[in-house]
Amino acid sequence: MRSVTAFLIFLCCVGFIGCKPSSPCPRGQFLLKSQCVLCHPTCSECDGHELFECTTCGVDEDGQERFLHQGRCRTHCPRGLYPDRGHYACLPCIANCELCADGNICAKCREHYKLQNGVCQTASCNTGQVQDPDTGECIDCEMGCKTCSTEDPGICNSCVEGYFLFRHHCRRHCPQSTYEDWGRGVCLSCPAPCSDCRSNTRCLACQPGYFLNGGDCIKQCPPQTFSDSTGWLCQACHGSCQTCHGPRSSDCNLCLGGNPPLHGQCPLINCPLGQFYDGKRNNHNKALFQDVNKLNATPAMHPVRPALAHKHSIVLLVSKDSSCVVQCPSGSYASSATQLCEDCSPNCESCMDTRDNCISCSKGSYTLFLHQGRCWSTCPEGFFETLEGACEACDVSCSSCDGIKTQCLSCADGHYLEGGMCRLNCSLRSYPADDGTCRRCPPHCDVCSDDRTCFKCSFLYLMLNGVCKASCPMGYYEDMEEGRCGQCHPTCDSCSGPLADDCETCSTFSPKLYKGACAKDCPPGTYYDTEAMECQ
Repeated sequence: MRSVTAFLIFLCCVGFIGCKPSSPCPRGQFLLKSQCVLCHPTCSECDGHELFECTTCGVDEDGQERFLHQGRCRTHCPRGLYPDRGHYACLPCIANCELCADGNICAKCREHYKLQNGVCQTASCNTGQVQDPDTGECIDCEMGCKTCSTEDPGICNSCVEGYFLFRHHCRRHCPQSTYEDWGRGVCLSCPAPCSDCRSNTRCLACQPGYFLNGGDCIKQCPPQTFSDSTGWLCQACHGSCQTCHGPRSSDCNLCLGGNPPLHGQCPLINCPLGQFYDGKRNNHNKALFQDVNKLNATPAMHPVRPALAHKHSIVLLVSKDSSCVVQCPSGSYASSATQLCEDCSPNCESCMDTRDNCISCSKGSYTLFLHQGRCWSTCPEGFFETLEGACEACDVSCSSCDGIKTQCLSCADGHYLEGGMCRLNCSLRSYPADDGTCRRCPPHCDVCSDDRTCFKCSFLYLMLNGVCKASCPMGYYEDMEEGRCGQCHPTCDSCSGPLADDCETCSTFSPKLYKGACAKDCPPGTYYDTEAMECQ
């Protein structure tokens, strides 16, 4: 009991609650020159008639609860204090707390402190987190972020390992026309004239007018190749050609040895059954070839396509080195038109029917992804890269996604990206930005139109010219009901409301304060007390 009494005496001494000796005047009045004078209407008890001279508070004549703070009876307590209904006073929250409902548990911490189990601790958020300026809590950055913006956790500044920064978002794979810089963890633009690349020295596709040749984009294809403008590639000529023009690799301009082609193609040497043409010795050699009947009876690992096989026999295909094979080697396909093994598109491990119809991609030091018969460094817009090396469609709500179909990176028109999801409307304390994302409102703002204009401030913050303020400047009063800074009457220097008798201090043009009103001179029957700076 003694400790409670001591605490109340302490609060009295520092001014949190009123402590007044017994007065001969009734409640709501104070003694002035042996006369009882009414207190300001907001005070329950007072030492003077101005609104800042209250000593105790309670429920006013309009039924409004008021709480004592620094001589004023307020409807709301300032930040760092809470309304104690036992004494109708504003009492302090726990240490480093800005908003609380009582003296034991905090709801929001001051800047540079984080809220943990109702207590404010020095803010030291983990990797991938940032302190929320509105609540003081550590909140998660966008997926993949190592560090992000305090104003907007959806804006990444750097990425964790395995993610790459592109336009302030962290992605598992860089988009097309960019490549992954593992050293810096960012996506960099492919060098011109590449349209897709693996690095700044290896192109995977070229801009129109350039042809891909061994990782380079060139204007003119080298000898032993021809320019394929359908895929902007340099395709190798068939082994029987010295030069060729396409569109097939066997469409020769000049044959090996300098002979002209026959009907555009170099004739192949027809050897007797069981023999092959030895180009080095220029003669026919006998070769022990597998019995055709055995080949027909024993299924091959990759059966011969029906289009290339006759009944009761096998049609042999001519590979690039002019040898006869049953099955085309890896990187080529069996052309039904020419019965030749034609090359698949670059980066294709295997293809079918045509060179552009890939069924698997080359495997090397980097992963390629299969999409609609072509191999890409990254999947096109609207698709994401799977662990199996394929491109799978994003969710219908996403224009682009990363890692999984529902982790959106961009949205369709009329939708806005927020937390990896596409929404019709942004959540509280965010606004729809021109780039199709939901951006954070300015600090302490709940509803805004952009990063500069607020319409509604957070609790206990006050609106002034579209900006949320912790306190109002001189010449304005705190309108806690409307959550704004209202302008004082022109005669007031500071005030508690908009009316002429709401002044707390006066302007230089009307310097004399009496019962909340400022005038050039004191009213008749009163004098100006220079110490109190008011008319008595």
